[in-house]
Amino acid sequence: MKLRGKTLVLMAVIILSLTVSFFIISEMIFVGSSSLSENSYTKLVLNNTLNSLNNSLESLNNSANDWSSWDDAYYYVNGDNPNFLNKTLVNDAFLKLNIDFILFANNDGKIVYAEAYNRTSQKEIQLSSNMTQSLKNSGLMLNTSNNKSLSGIIIINGIPMMVVSNPVLKSNGEGPSHGTLIMGRFLNQDMLSSLSNNGLVSVQPVNEVGASSDFLNAMSHLSNETPVYVANLSHDSVAGYSVLKGVNSSYDLVLKVELPRFINNDYENAIFYLILSLIITGFLAAMFITYYLDKNVLYRLDQIIESITGIGKKNDLSKRVPVLGNDELADLSTSVNKMLGSLQESNSNLEKSEERYRTIFENTGTAMVIIGKGMAINLVNDEFEKMTGFLKGEIENKMYLLDFIVKEQLDKIEAHHNFNEFKEKNMLNNYEVQLKTKNGDLKDLFATFGFIPETKQALISFIDVTERKKAREDLKRHAALLNISYEAIFSWSFEEGILSWNQGAERLYGYCKEEAIGKISHELLKTKHPQGLGDFMEKLDKYDMWTGELIHTTKNGEELIMESRQQLIQDAHGNKIVIETNRDITERKKSEDKIKASLKEKEVLLREIHHRVKNNLQIISTLLALQSDEITDQKTLENYRESENRIQSIALIHEKMYQSKDISNIDFTSYIKSLISDLMYSYDADSRNIKSVIDTDNFLFSIETVQPLGLIINEIISNSLKYAFKNKDEGNILVKLEKGDSNNFKLTVSDDGIGFPENIDFKNTGSLGLQLVNELVNQLEGDIELNTDNGTEFIIIFKELEYKKRV
Repeated sequence: MKLRGKTLVLMAVIILSLTVSFFIISEMIFVGSSSLSENSYTKLVLNNTLNSLNNSLESLNNSANDWSSWDDAYYYVNGDNPNFLNKTLVNDAFLKLNIDFILFANNDGKIVYAEAYNRTSQKEIQLSSNMTQSLKNSGLMLNTSNNKSLSGIIIINGIPMMVVSNPVLKSNGEGPSHGTLIMGRFLNQDMLSSLSNNGLVSVQPVNEVGASSDFLNAMSHLSNETPVYVANLSHDSVAGYSVLKGVNSSYDLVLKVELPRFINNDYENAIFYLILSLIITGFLAAMFITYYLDKNVLYRLDQIIESITGIGKKNDLSKRVPVLGNDELADLSTSVNKMLGSLQESNSNLEKSEERYRTIFENTGTAMVIIGKGMAINLVNDEFEKMTGFLKGEIENKMYLLDFIVKEQLDKIEAHHNFNEFKEKNMLNNYEVQLKTKNGDLKDLFATFGFIPETKQALISFIDVTERKKAREDLKRHAALLNISYEAIFSWSFEEGILSWNQGAERLYGYCKEEAIGKISHELLKTKHPQGLGDFMEKLDKYDMWTGELIHTTKNGEELIMESRQQLIQDAHGNKIVIETNRDITERKKSEDKIKASLKEKEVLLREIHHRVKNNLQIISTLLALQSDEITDQKTLENYRESENRIQSIALIHEKMYQSKDISNIDFTSYIKSLISDLMYSYDADSRNIKSVIDTDNFLFSIETVQPLGLIINEIISNSLKYAFKNKDEGNILVKLEKGDSNNFKLTVSDDGIGFPENIDFKNTGSLGLQLVNELVNQLEGDIELNTDNGTEFIIIFKELEYKKRV
């Protein structure tokens, strides 16, 4: 069968198979889905029916509760209310309560009242003595010792009914009980039909003799774990079953809800029409595809194949394939024709190609030879001629490769040039060899040997590696130097452990090379990372290098502190290797620790000195305060207070100094806040409604800078508190420090008081405070300006004083 016929048959089989497969899959999916949906719907209807039944029972229970706890009923049962029968127990009561019978009995079990009512025909029905006796025997009669209500489903004389039994009590629910009230509804077909609008509801006793097969089947599947069961009754109906508990919590009845299988029927109709449409669509599609393929593809492809076959049989490359149409097949015909033209051209260019390959052979820049059987040299290029010193005429077809090889390597070369072995494997063979030149010199060469396909010849290229070999020897000498280095130098990888181990590592750690190679370095040396293993791994991965300190344990258990440098490199095979260089700095670290300890002792001593200076200044301040108590002259007393404040400002500096974490610097903001707080307290600023505002960044100054600044601020603010706010109810004082240009600082101290007197030159005044301010500004190598536009504002520009060595 030709390709054309095979294609058409294959298409028909594929379309048929797809249709059948889709039918089977659709049947499986739809049937399973319809069964699941049908079961879910049946269970939903069954649960709704059960809920309706429970609601009816709950309604009956509520009615019984109302009637059983009623004074009229209580005294009626006791025989004290005979009018209750005519007033209350009338036919309308059965209709209102939606019940079929009612029974009153006293504690002696005597039936006081028992009556049934047909609500459909609206006629009274006398309860048979048999039914009355059955109600008494069913345990529904309560006594004074058992006042617990009972409710549920019960079967009496083969009739299922809902009953509620309550003790007869007073309206307030108190007893003792005078008897029992029993109300009930018959589960007849009218009652069952009212439970569901979707299906046919029926009940049947669990132990009924001669029950239908579907009830028996349902009973075999129902249990406490499986309270609901769904089964298909026929092609057109499905039923759900559930057991109903009786008054005594026993399973007495099986509830059945029978439904039409409309879901399943809808699914079957959908499958039928779907498959029918698939068959029709598939048939039409097959007819169209077959016609299209045959006309546009298969027929033309058959023509192309016949043409190509004819050209091959006649070996006539001048013939061409017909080009039909304007699509991929036409492109194929055109490509075939181009290929035929290329083959023609290839035959004419074959000689030219041989010439080009010879040119390449001569101009590769690498010495090359072609040898034949017995390693006879058939052809050499100019580079080989230059390398050996022999002329081509002296070599080609006259000399053998072994004539150029030193005697010690002849066996090696013969092994590498085993024709049968390497030709069968069709592989290249590389080796190093020493070659003798015409003048007797020896050259180290790297040779690549490979067979020329479809010949008995081999091509060998030679690269002069004499200089490279010398470099390799130099590397070996450098490796020897590294080996004898005093520092511990070794290499390791994550996969293979320690790879190399120099003599310095042997001396430092006590492990010989044989003991270390192959071991995991951090396990052998019990490596500890003071900077954290995470820091080591992160930097090694990110920068391919890590430097830091490690703690290693020697063979004899001594811990050494190492200054380590680790470099991540890759070998020729791409494997990651770490070169680790370690130097023992244990003794250096011990010396550093001693120095740090000494510095710590000196820092403690300095803090103690500042503390004692502060205490001495506090004593002086206290003495001044005590002395001022004996002074009555207001001017002298004011001078004492100013001196006391100046001493306090200096003492406060020493207090901040010994409290500071950095003993060389003071937190200026904290100092200023404390200083101003003391001044405000000293001059009773709060009672005068004077506020202070401090606007400074977190500046740290040395004691050389803080002490004059503190005294300056003390003097200016003291003057403001004394003079600026006379005859004023409130005021504000501002202290602001900011960084300026060229490492300058700008200090602003201002108030919004009455202003600085115009007749006083603050730089040339007899006031001790202002003289002290100007002197301290000079000490800070700064400048001071006064601005009286809005109150008084002093602006001081200064630089931080550098520490001057004291003798």
